[in-house]
Amino acid sequence: MRLIRGAPGSGKTALVFRGFAEAVRQGRARPRIVVPTATLVRHYQHELARSGLVFDPGMVVSLIRFAQECVPELRQAPEGLLRALTRDALSRLQLPEFAQIASAPGLGDVILETIELFENADCTPERLSRVRNLSAHGKAFLRVWKEVDAAIATRSFVTRAQILRHAASNVPKGDVWMDGFLNLSPLERTLARAIALNANLTMTLTHGPVTGALHRFAIDLGASDRLLTGPSRHPRTTTVEAPSPEREADEIARRILQLRSEGVEFSAMAVALRDVATWLPLLRITFDRFGIPARYYFSTPARSHPVAAFLGGLLTSAIGGWDFSPTVAALRTNPAWGASADFDRFDFRVREAMPARGADKLLALCESDRLRSNVAGCLKVETWCSERARPGVWQKRLEQFAVSVYRLRTVAEPVDYAAIETARSHSAGLRAWSAALDTTASFFAGDESVPFDRFCKAVIDALDDAVMQIPDDRQNVVHVMSAFEARQWEVRALFVCGMTARDYPRHRPQNLIFPDGDIDRLRSAGIPLLTAAEADRDEELLFESLKARASERLILTTSTRDSGVRTAVPSAHFQAVANREKSRNCHPAPKCAPAIAGIPDLVSEELRASLAARHRTIRLTALENLLKCRFRFYADRTLELKEAPERPADRIAHRATGLIFHGAMEDWLTDRTRDFVPLFEKAFEEYSRKNNLPRGYRLEVERIESRRIARKVAGSVDWPLESCELEVDCSLDFPGGVTVTCRVDRIDRIGDGNCVIVDYKSGKVANVDKLLESETSLQGPLYALAVREKMNLNPVAMVFLAIREDKKIGWGAIPGSGLELEPMPADWIDSARIRTETRLAGFLAGDVHPEPSSRDDCKWCDFKETCRVEQREMERVKIAKIGVAGVS
Repeated sequence: MRLIRGAPGSGKTALVFRGFAEAVRQGRARPRIVVPTATLVRHYQHELARSGLVFDPGMVVSLIRFAQECVPELRQAPEGLLRALTRDALSRLQLPEFAQIASAPGLGDVILETIELFENADCTPERLSRVRNLSAHGKAFLRVWKEVDAAIATRSFVTRAQILRHAASNVPKGDVWMDGFLNLSPLERTLARAIALNANLTMTLTHGPVTGALHRFAIDLGASDRLLTGPSRHPRTTTVEAPSPEREADEIARRILQLRSEGVEFSAMAVALRDVATWLPLLRITFDRFGIPARYYFSTPARSHPVAAFLGGLLTSAIGGWDFSPTVAALRTNPAWGASADFDRFDFRVREAMPARGADKLLALCESDRLRSNVAGCLKVETWCSERARPGVWQKRLEQFAVSVYRLRTVAEPVDYAAIETARSHSAGLRAWSAALDTTASFFAGDESVPFDRFCKAVIDALDDAVMQIPDDRQNVVHVMSAFEARQWEVRALFVCGMTARDYPRHRPQNLIFPDGDIDRLRSAGIPLLTAAEADRDEELLFESLKARASERLILTTSTRDSGVRTAVPSAHFQAVANREKSRNCHPAPKCAPAIAGIPDLVSEELRASLAARHRTIRLTALENLLKCRFRFYADRTLELKEAPERPADRIAHRATGLIFHGAMEDWLTDRTRDFVPLFEKAFEEYSRKNNLPRGYRLEVERIESRRIARKVAGSVDWPLESCELEVDCSLDFPGGVTVTCRVDRIDRIGDGNCVIVDYKSGKVANVDKLLESETSLQGPLYALAVREKMNLNPVAMVFLAIREDKKIGWGAIPGSGLELEPMPADWIDSARIRTETRLAGFLAGDVHPEPSSRDDCKWCDFKETCRVEQREMERVKIAKIGVAGVS
């Protein structure tokens, strides 16, 4: 055995490549380069290929892959099967030691993590059972481990530890180079010792404290020690502080593009992540915005993909009786027809019919013949719900079912790599589905028949645990990987993001089942587990490994506040660097020339004529939307886009309460001697039945609250009047042949040609108060204008009645009421008319661009995802900087 040590960049890997290339050219019996991870395998394969060497890619393998090749007859148990067997063992054993957390989803993960710790320490269940004075939790864990081990053997699988042990006795002769390792677990050392005894082994190590334990192991094996004398790397280290993680990600992107402009290839740059959950999605979005090609060395959870949402959702719906809500949500994720206009219409009808269930009822709501055929194909599993079959039969059926219902349309020519990745993800998702089925079939040992619902539940659990690998064969990309993965790489520039005291170093908690006190007893029994303190010392060495990975530039970044806007403390490693810089505000260069604001969007005479013809008559409520935002009116009234019907839980809202009060009030005001509450109860029940409001706690709470308000209604009219008219239809004429129609809730005649206009509002008083100051609210002045011109009455007051709190708000003065209202503005009516005429003229001339009068209105707009008002605002900024190119 030969050992080659040296500082980072001293040429160790180059010697490995040189020796491997010589062995390949001489035709030696299958030489091997063995590295720690599969991602490093691909990196080495690419590097060797770039050097011009023609070789079998299978000659570069990870350590576990090398072991599997030594014992090809053994099948390693899939990760999903291990999880399923662990959950099953916990469910069957019902151990009192775990009773308090038995239902917690994380218990299975803790058990698997602990099994992995013992296996890496080269411990077996039999060896652990010989340890005296195990704690109660330790004994319970041992029972679970034995059950899982026995279940794996029953299904003709083996564990990773068993593969490594068997491989140690079957190592082939030949040349082996082990490169990139920082340490080996006791289990892995068993295999490394066998390789050293049976093969011509060369191991390389980075010289330093990080690899001290592995160096001692190699010397104990009798390795010849060669120390390369090359100088250590001293990359230029820079720290950058940003105000938030978002700005930190922008700064990383800006510096990557700057390095690329200086001649550094994307493939020579990498980003190391410690907090993957926070940084992976953030960097994906940021790099996509800035147009930076990147490869992410992380698995994607299958449960977040449409394959799992669609196929898994259908199984869940089938065993749940086809509840409309989850079923239509699952059907919506079909990539071929889930986003079609036919499905939108189907979705709307289903929402209107909710709550309901049943496959036949659901299918009856589908109007399109083609879509009905597709949906019927998805619902055919209904016939399987009462059947029993062998696991292999269910697996084959569900495989064929997926092939028949999950089909893509013709894939459009991709415009960027994101589109390519999306297209590739579907096949990766289907592979994950097949793996979940295979795991489930393996879980049910033997040929015993299994009910459909039980098999489906196991498939859904397996699908939740499954991961996808989307192939990415691009060469010139930035490498984004975990900090532990980055320790083995060598790049010109390395970014280490999120350099907070929480993550560098990250303190490891004690094992929940075997705390440090138990580990001391286990170590005395010869089981070499690490305590939390020892793991922390290894964690301290993480950054020491990272900072030697870059040959030229090491950029450390952190934020003053984390994603939760809490103050973030920089790592001590970050603070120790003297070269400190601040982040710069930046944005991607525009991909196209920005639109010039102010030019009407509809410039064709034919289109403008069609627009005018379409809006000869406009409702007053729609006219208010026109003043709030042209595009909102255009989408709602011109294009007649319909909002999705409310789901049952959302139908019980202030708007519904207002409609109920309107109906009850209309009956009551014809004869105010009657009690209003029974009329309200009747109207509430009719509305609930007609609109399919879901019965339950929330509806009854709303009924009780509304009944309380209804008792106050009898006193809501507290001024003398001669007569009262309800739901009065009025209209107004505007230039261009436009007629505005409206319906006034109530007009009270009080004598001498005077009247009071009353409009009922079911919302909060605070929202009603805003109507007095809003420039886009037209109900008050235009109601008054219509009553004055069409009914020859003089409106002395306009009153908004907030029925929830029985509060009256408005303008004017009502004789004999004692009600204090705002003074009637002098130009109230004329100003509203002028504003309306101006906005109407601009709109009919083709000006339909999004420009809300208040951005607060956008949150309630049904078309806020369509108008792209943010993009238009950004374009205005870009126009001012039109001469700036690249990133600023």
